[in-house]
Amino acid sequence: MQQPAAIWAVSVALLLGAIGVTIWLFSRQSEPAASATLDLLPRTVAGWDRAPGSRHYDPETIFSYIDGHAEVYLAYGLRGCDAERYTAPDGESDLILDIFEMASPADAFGVFTHDTDGEAVGIGRDSRYRYGWLSFWQGPYFVSIMAEGETERAAQATLDLGRRIAALLPDEGTEPSIVEALPVADLEARSVRYLHDPQILNTHLPIDPENLLELGVDTPAALGTYTRGEQRAYLLVVDYPDSRRAERVEEALLDRLGDRSADGSWSTRGNTNSGCRRDGSRLAVVLEAPSEEWMASLLLAVFESGR
Repeated sequence: MQQPAAIWAVSVALLLGAIGVTIWLFSRQSEPAASATLDLLPRTVAGWDRAPGSRHYDPETIFSYIDGHAEVYLAYGLRGCDAERYTAPDGESDLILDIFEMASPADAFGVFTHDTDGEAVGIGRDSRYRYGWLSFWQGPYFVSIMAEGETERAAQATLDLGRRIAALLPDEGTEPSIVEALPVADLEARSVRYLHDPQILNTHLPIDPENLLELGVDTPAALGTYTRGEQRAYLLVVDYPDSRRAERVEEALLDRLGDRSADGSWSTRGNTNSGCRRDGSRLAVVLEAPSEEWMASLLLAVFESGR
């Protein structure tokens, strides 16, 4: 018959064993999907061979890899970047593969919208190919594949590699719902940007160097350009965590823009028409509209119907 101390020792051992298994399972489940994906990357694609020596960068070391552009990825909550090189066959140039893991699918979409030039090629959730560079987003990942020299063969290898990587990544993620608040009429589809960082906004439309809009990680925003012939206007829609904060920003904007309308919902600035309108915690801002009527119609359209 076992003594109580022995029974206690066995119980502790079993408990510690169970805890150890749980910790091991949790660590496996918490392992970044991108790192797991690296083990499945093709060794060769259309004659290009994967070079040894994967490189991983985190938010602190990313500047050593893409100094000068890392701020864009950090603004969208970069978690890590895995970099690979595929060495070329004779007469061709290498392919550079970067898999960026962002904070969320919405943030991966945001990085993708930072540069939407190029041709959609049906890879991932959305994609663009231009001048030897393929980019696409899928799940919380933004993927970049660049041929160091553009040839027809390298272009095909780039697209083939992109398709194979997309098949490895989680097939999830949709456009952030705030994007649907941009009215469709007169909207340049390629102009749509998703953001929540003032630096990103000022990159596309330098209007708020002091962050009067109080943009941050808790303020999803969509920016779009609207055109009628040669005329152009800009619309920004922001969702705030609460109506009080949205109202504070609204008041600050109206004071900054200039003369208010009779109902206080918009104002003019110089020779352009710029204004804002709020409904609860959602704020719409129109900038540089060529007419007061167009500005007012855009503001109203945000709250009357979505995309």
